[in-house]
Amino acid sequence: EPDTLDPLEQWNPDQVYQRALTWVGEELQEQLLEGFLQGTTPDYVDIHQFIEYLRARGLSPLVDPRLKDFIAAVSTKPESSYFYSNIRQHIPHDEFKSIVLSNPTILSAIKGEFIVEDFPDLVQAADEIFEECKTETSGQVTTYIPSLAQYPAEKWGASICTTDGQVHVCGDADDLVTLQSVTKPVFYGICLDEIGEQTVHEKVGKEPSGHGFNKITLTRDNKAHNPLINTGSISLASLYLPEHPMAERFQSAMSRYQALVKGSGEMLHFNNTVYLSELDNGHRLHYSDTPNTEPDNPGPNCYRTS
Repeated sequence: EPDTLDPLEQWNPDQVYQRALTWVGEELQEQLLEGFLQGTTPDYVDIHQFIEYLRARGLSPLVDPRLKDFIAAVSTKPESSYFYSNIRQHIPHDEFKSIVLSNPTILSAIKGEFIVEDFPDLVQAADEIFEECKTETSGQVTTYIPSLAQYPAEKWGASICTTDGQVHVCGDADDLVTLQSVTKPVFYGICLDEIGEQTVHEKVGKEPSGHGFNKITLTRDNKAHNPLINTGSISLASLYLPEHPMAERFQSAMSRYQALVKGSGEMLHFNNTVYLSELDNGHRLHYSDTPNTEPDNPGPNCYRTS
């Protein structure tokens, strides 16, 4: 029956999913939900308990963008649905089924289709490893950037996210930290999108350097070895929209980073204190005018820190 679909709809996952429910799955889905509802109160579902049920399977209902419509539907104030106090306590069975049948993520959770089926076991193992590693106190906080040296050495957090979006956090994982070199693979991906692979790798290589991440070394072709060390990341920063003013380049890149966490409940900020500290002290992080690493048409603000 695919021929009945509009050509544009054939590749729209949401519309295909809805049609699939109508063709072959709606009765089975309802049977599944009926089986699930047999374990609840006869006339209604306790939504607060159901949210805990989803959390036990690794979902974060109040911040997971895939569950936004579900949370809005069970909220007394859809425009402020991310507050737990706005969630209705009880939902009649029929209303609950109509809401859940339109949400593939919740159906996958009920059917046990996530990549980690027994998420509580993973949580227990992760917590045990976390506590064991917490006793390791050797090493030092970074000191070559003064503002980073002020971070408390006892802070310790970890986060796990599976390919199905099941999340578990431990310790101080909610504390804000500067991303530092974690931004490098993300910015590499942004540059591939904006500039293209061919242009990027005309200036930056793809192989290990064999040196520390902050060594100023180049290949025999006078390229930075790869995008994930300082010389490579700085080269990419110079290639990114070089004809635009620095403020526009910054805002463009920042918007791309913020889009990655949109809808997750997380916030991405620019830490000006750390930036100024790095600007004053990170002399080896400044772009160095070496052959073949500058853009073909450098703008007036290319040679800055990455």
